[in-house]
Amino acid sequence: MKSILFIGNSFTFFNDMPAMVQNICNFRHDQIHTAKLTYGGYYLDQYLQPRTDANDRLCSLLEGAGWDYVVLQEQSSCPAVETQRFFRASEELCARIRQIGAEPVFYETWAYRNSLGLRKKLLLSYEAFAEKQFAAYEQAAQDNHACCIPVGKCFDAAVHVGLYERLISANDDYHPTLAGSYLAAVCFSHFLCPDLTVEWAPDTLEPDFSKSLCQYAQSERF
Repeated sequence: MKSILFIGNSFTFFNDMPAMVQNICNFRHDQIHTAKLTYGGYYLDQYLQPRTDANDRLCSLLEGAGWDYVVLQEQSSCPAVETQRFFRASEELCARIRQIGAEPVFYETWAYRNSLGLRKKLLLSYEAFAEKQFAAYEQAAQDNHACCIPVGKCFDAAVHVGLYERLISANDDYHPTLAGSYLAAVCFSHFLCPDLTVEWAPDTLEPDFSKSLCQYAQSERF
């Protein structure tokens, strides 16, 4: 059985996405175990600050279990607008993850269309945000010889056929809906269990829509 630790913030814990990954992969028989370390709004480098609860928990989790993969999810806009900060944290975390014999994996998150604060500060359109975000994650993965799960690009493929409002919450215009978290979970499930046929979905998602999300999850190669 593979063990996966997710480190990030609300983009990971909304709708308990790691539990969705476990449900998808374990629908027929147990294949994976997931756990998460998440604080709302956190940047990856905040987990590296000594003498903090987040760092204490990180050290305890890394030292206390035999993880196969540790997934890194950065604050939602940091890769696009504070790229060097993202790169520095990624390098240090990847080194620490490999010290315990696990493989680091990057969780590429999505651009959000009506990011008014970002537009006001940097004049970023949705397209520019997406381009910078995806390029930063790809570079971090390449620099650290790690895999990147292209969740953001799969979101982008769905957005371009009119599914933005189905994937991204209207309440704040950046957090994932249940469908958005499910799309992310399916992306991870295909990485962890390459021969998997996805049979599990949340009861509240329409079956046909769930199937279409599974198709978008396979629109990008790892």
